Amino acid sequence: MRLSQIFKWSTPYSRLYFQNTAELNTLSSAEDIALIDKADGFLSTSRISLLQKEIIRKDLIEMAREAEYGQESLAAELGTNLNTFCNDIIQNSPRPALKEHLLTGLHHLFGFSLFFLGLNLILNGGILHPGYQFSLSDVIQAFILGVCTFCGDRFYRRLEQGQKKQYAVFALFPALLLVFLCDWITEILGLGSVFLPLDGWLLFLLVLAAFGALHLGYQLYWERELKRYPQGLFESDSPGERK
Repeated sequence: MRLSQIFKWSTPYSRLYFQNTAELNTLSSAEDIALIDKADGFLSTSRISLLQKEIIRKDLIEMAREAEYGQESLAAELGTNLNTFCNDIIQNSPRPALKEHLLTGLHHLFGFSLFFLGLNLILNGGILHPGYQFSLSDVIQAFILGVCTFCGDRFYRRLEQGQKKQYAVFALFPALLLVFLCDWITEILGLGSVFLPLDGWLLFLLVLAAFGALHLGYQLYWERELKRYPQGLFESDSPGERK
Protein backbone atom coordinates (compact mmCIF):
# COMPACT_ATOMS: atom_id res chain seq x y z
CA MET A 1 0.00 0.00 0.00
CA ARG A 2 1.42 3.39 -1.00
CA LEU A 3 1.59 6.34 1.39
CA SER A 4 -0.13 8.46 -1.27
CA GLN A 5 -3.15 6.17 -1.01
CA ILE A 6 -3.33 6.57 2.77
CA PHE A 7 -2.91 10.33 2.97
CA LYS A 8 -5.20 11.33 0.08
CA TRP A 9 -8.48 12.96 1.07
CA SER A 10 -10.86 10.57 -0.68
CA THR A 11 -11.40 6.99 0.47
CA PRO A 12 -12.02 3.93 -1.74
CA TYR A 13 -15.67 4.13 -0.71
CA SER A 14 -16.08 7.82 -1.60
CA ARG A 15 -14.20 7.40 -4.91
CA LEU A 16 -16.46 4.50 -5.89
CA TYR A 17 -19.56 6.42 -4.75
CA PHE A 18 -18.80 9.44 -6.97
CA GLN A 19 -17.69 7.25 -9.86
CA ASN A 20 -20.97 5.33 -9.69
CA THR A 21 -22.99 8.54 -9.49
CA ALA A 22 -21.27 9.88 -12.61
CA GLU A 23 -21.76 6.59 -14.46
CA LEU A 24 -25.41 6.40 -13.44
CA ASN A 25 -26.10 9.77 -15.06
CA THR A 26 -24.77 8.49 -18.39
CA LEU A 27 -27.50 5.83 -18.69
CA SER A 28 -30.14 6.71 -21.27
CA SER A 29 -33.06 4.87 -19.65
CA ALA A 30 -34.84 6.89 -16.96
CA GLU A 31 -36.58 3.67 -15.90
CA ASP A 32 -33.27 1.91 -15.27
CA ILE A 33 -31.89 4.91 -13.35
CA ALA A 34 -34.99 4.96 -11.13
CA LEU A 35 -34.68 1.21 -10.52
CA ILE A 36 -31.02 1.51 -9.50
CA ASP A 37 -31.86 4.46 -7.22
CA LYS A 38 -34.62 2.40 -5.62
CA ALA A 39 -32.23 -0.51 -5.04
CA ASP A 40 -29.62 1.86 -3.59
CA GLY A 41 -32.16 3.36 -1.19
CA PHE A 42 -33.27 -0.13 -0.13
CA LEU A 43 -29.70 -1.31 0.47
CA SER A 44 -28.80 1.91 2.31
CA THR A 45 -31.27 1.01 5.06
CA SER A 46 -29.93 -2.54 5.41
CA ARG A 47 -26.97 -3.83 7.38
CA ILE A 48 -24.33 -4.21 4.71
CA SER A 49 -21.01 -2.46 4.28
CA LEU A 50 -21.01 0.89 2.49
CA LEU A 51 -18.32 -0.40 0.13
CA GLN A 52 -20.33 -3.54 -0.59
CA LYS A 53 -23.37 -1.37 -1.35
CA GLU A 54 -21.41 0.67 -3.90
CA ILE A 55 -20.03 -2.48 -5.53
CA ILE A 56 -23.60 -3.71 -5.97
CA ARG A 57 -24.60 -0.35 -7.44
CA LYS A 58 -21.66 -0.59 -9.86
CA ASP A 59 -22.79 -4.09 -10.91
CA LEU A 60 -26.35 -2.84 -11.49
CA ILE A 61 -25.08 0.05 -13.63
CA GLU A 62 -23.05 -2.40 -15.75
CA MET A 63 -26.08 -4.68 -16.06
CA ALA A 64 -28.20 -1.71 -17.16
CA ARG A 65 -25.61 -0.77 -19.78
CA GLU A 66 -25.58 -4.34 -21.13
CA ALA A 67 -29.38 -4.29 -21.19
CA GLU A 68 -29.27 -1.06 -23.23
CA TYR A 69 -27.00 -2.72 -25.80
CA GLY A 70 -29.51 -5.56 -26.05
CA GLN A 71 -32.40 -3.09 -26.21
CA GLU A 72 -33.87 -4.48 -23.00
CA SER A 73 -34.62 -3.02 -19.58
CA LEU A 74 -32.68 -3.62 -16.39
CA ALA A 75 -35.78 -5.21 -14.86
CA ALA A 76 -35.76 -7.83 -17.62
CA GLU A 77 -32.01 -8.33 -17.16
CA LEU A 78 -32.46 -9.03 -13.43
CA GLY A 79 -34.94 -11.80 -14.13
CA THR A 80 -36.68 -11.23 -10.79
CA ASN A 81 -38.34 -8.38 -8.90
CA LEU A 82 -36.16 -5.82 -7.20
CA ASN A 83 -37.10 -6.68 -3.60
CA THR A 84 -36.21 -10.35 -4.09
CA PHE A 85 -32.91 -9.35 -5.73
CA CYS A 86 -31.99 -7.01 -2.86
CA ASN A 87 -33.07 -9.44 -0.14
CA ASP A 88 -30.92 -12.20 -1.66
CA ILE A 89 -27.91 -9.85 -1.62
CA ILE A 90 -28.52 -8.80 1.98
CA GLN A 91 -28.85 -12.39 3.19
CA ASN A 92 -25.58 -13.38 1.51
CA SER A 93 -23.59 -10.31 2.53
CA PRO A 94 -21.63 -10.06 5.81
CA ARG A 95 -22.67 -7.35 8.22
CA PRO A 96 -20.32 -4.38 8.49
CA ALA A 97 -17.98 -4.32 11.48
CA LEU A 98 -18.79 -2.06 14.42
CA LYS A 99 -15.53 -0.30 13.57
CA GLU A 100 -17.03 0.89 10.27
CA HIS A 101 -19.98 2.55 12.01
CA LEU A 102 -17.76 4.18 14.66
CA LEU A 103 -15.10 5.43 12.24
CA THR A 104 -17.67 6.75 9.76
CA GLY A 105 -19.69 8.55 12.45
CA LEU A 106 -16.69 10.07 14.26
CA HIS A 107 -14.95 11.03 11.02
CA HIS A 108 -17.96 13.00 9.82
CA LEU A 109 -18.72 14.45 13.25
CA PHE A 110 -15.20 15.79 13.82
CA GLY A 111 -14.95 16.95 10.20
CA PHE A 112 -18.15 18.99 10.27
CA SER A 113 -17.47 20.29 13.82
CA LEU A 114 -14.01 21.39 12.69
CA PHE A 115 -15.58 23.28 9.78
CA PHE A 116 -18.04 25.12 12.04
CA LEU A 117 -15.33 25.98 14.60
CA GLY A 118 -13.15 27.37 11.79
CA LEU A 119 -16.10 29.34 10.44
CA ASN A 120 -16.68 30.74 13.91
CA LEU A 121 -13.05 31.87 14.13
CA ILE A 122 -13.35 33.70 10.81
CA LEU A 123 -16.78 35.32 11.32
CA ASN A 124 -16.12 36.46 14.90
CA GLY A 125 -12.68 37.85 14.19
CA GLY A 126 -10.84 35.22 16.20
CA ILE A 127 -8.50 34.65 13.30
CA LEU A 128 -7.09 38.16 13.85
CA HIS A 129 -7.03 38.18 17.65
CA PRO A 130 -4.53 35.97 19.51
CA GLY A 131 -6.03 34.65 22.74
CA TYR A 132 -9.55 34.45 21.31
CA GLN A 133 -11.66 32.03 23.36
CA PHE A 134 -14.63 29.93 22.28
CA SER A 135 -17.71 30.15 24.45
CA LEU A 136 -19.41 26.95 25.60
CA SER A 137 -22.25 27.99 23.30
CA ASP A 138 -19.91 27.98 20.28
CA VAL A 139 -18.65 24.46 21.00
CA ILE A 140 -22.13 23.03 21.64
CA GLN A 141 -23.42 24.61 18.42
CA ALA A 142 -20.52 23.17 16.41
CA PHE A 143 -21.16 19.71 17.88
CA ILE A 144 -24.93 19.83 17.26
CA LEU A 145 -24.47 21.15 13.72
CA GLY A 146 -21.86 18.45 13.09
CA VAL A 147 -24.33 15.73 14.17
CA CYS A 148 -27.18 17.21 12.11
CA THR A 149 -25.00 17.66 9.01
CA PHE A 150 -23.83 14.05 9.27
CA CYS A 151 -27.43 12.81 9.60
CA GLY A 152 -28.48 15.02 6.68
CA ASP A 153 -25.68 13.60 4.54
CA ARG A 154 -26.74 10.02 5.33
CA PHE A 155 -30.36 10.87 4.51
CA TYR A 156 -29.35 12.61 1.27
CA ARG A 157 -27.52 9.53 -0.01
CA ARG A 158 -30.64 7.40 0.48
CA LEU A 159 -32.78 9.61 -1.74
CA GLU A 160 -33.52 8.82 -5.35
CA GLN A 161 -31.66 10.88 -7.94
CA GLY A 162 -34.63 13.10 -8.77
CA GLN A 163 -35.21 13.95 -5.10
CA LYS A 164 -31.61 14.94 -4.35
CA LYS A 165 -31.76 18.30 -6.14
CA GLN A 166 -34.94 19.26 -4.27
CA TYR A 167 -33.42 18.18 -0.95
CA ALA A 168 -30.24 20.20 -1.57
CA VAL A 169 -32.32 23.36 -2.04
CA PHE A 170 -34.86 22.95 0.75
CA ALA A 171 -32.35 21.59 3.32
CA LEU A 172 -30.75 25.05 3.46
CA PHE A 173 -33.75 26.60 5.21
CA PRO A 174 -33.99 24.17 8.17
CA ALA A 175 -30.18 24.33 8.46
CA LEU A 176 -30.28 28.11 8.90
CA LEU A 177 -33.22 27.77 11.29
CA LEU A 178 -31.22 25.26 13.33
CA VAL A 179 -28.30 27.68 13.58
CA PHE A 180 -30.51 30.47 14.98
CA LEU A 181 -32.36 28.03 17.26
CA CYS A 182 -29.12 26.70 18.74
CA ASP A 183 -27.84 30.22 19.28
CA TRP A 184 -31.11 31.31 20.92
CA ILE A 185 -31.31 28.33 23.31
CA THR A 186 -27.66 28.52 24.37
CA GLU A 187 -27.96 32.27 24.98
CA ILE A 188 -31.08 31.74 27.12
CA LEU A 189 -29.15 29.17 29.17
CA GLY A 190 -26.33 31.68 29.59
CA LEU A 191 -23.80 29.48 27.83
CA GLY A 192 -22.72 32.30 25.56
CA SER A 193 -21.01 34.06 28.47
CA VAL A 194 -19.14 30.94 29.66
CA PHE A 195 -15.77 30.82 27.93
CA LEU A 196 -13.49 27.80 27.76
CA PRO A 197 -10.16 28.36 29.55
CA LEU A 198 -8.29 27.49 26.36
CA ASP A 199 -6.97 29.54 23.48
CA GLY A 200 -9.38 29.31 20.54
CA TRP A 201 -6.64 28.51 18.05
CA LEU A 202 -5.28 25.79 20.33
CA LEU A 203 -8.72 24.20 20.62
CA PHE A 204 -9.12 24.38 16.86
CA LEU A 205 -5.72 22.72 16.34
CA LEU A 206 -6.57 19.97 18.87
CA VAL A 207 -9.80 19.19 17.02
CA LEU A 208 -7.86 19.32 13.73
CA ALA A 209 -5.29 16.82 15.10
CA ALA A 210 -8.07 14.51 16.30
CA PHE A 211 -9.74 14.70 12.90
CA GLY A 212 -6.43 13.99 11.16
CA ALA A 213 -5.89 10.88 13.28
CA LEU A 214 -9.45 9.73 12.59
CA HIS A 215 -9.04 10.34 8.87
CA LEU A 216 -5.86 8.25 8.82
CA GLY A 217 -7.67 5.41 10.59
CA TYR A 218 -10.62 5.84 8.22
CA GLN A 219 -8.34 5.55 5.17
CA LEU A 220 -6.52 2.49 6.54
CA TYR A 221 -9.83 0.78 7.26
CA TRP A 222 -11.18 1.27 3.71
CA GLU A 223 -7.88 0.31 2.08
CA ARG A 224 -7.91 -2.90 4.10
CA GLU A 225 -11.55 -3.57 3.18
CA LEU A 226 -10.78 -2.94 -0.49
CA LYS A 227 -8.35 -5.88 -0.54
CA ARG A 228 -11.30 -8.26 -0.03
CA TYR A 229 -12.61 -7.43 -3.49
CA PRO A 230 -11.13 -8.02 -6.96
CA GLN A 231 -9.27 -5.29 -8.82
CA GLY A 232 -10.99 -3.26 -11.49
CA LEU A 233 -13.49 -1.42 -9.30
CA PHE A 234 -12.13 1.94 -10.40
CA GLU A 235 -11.71 3.24 -13.93
CA SER A 236 -8.17 4.34 -13.03
CA ASP A 237 -7.12 0.90 -11.81
CA SER A 238 -4.00 -0.40 -13.46
CA PRO A 239 -1.92 -3.53 -12.79
CA GLY A 240 0.00 -3.17 -9.55
CA GLU A 241 -1.73 0.03 -8.47
CA ARG A 242 -3.27 -1.46 -5.36
CA LYS A 243 -0.23 -3.40 -4.16
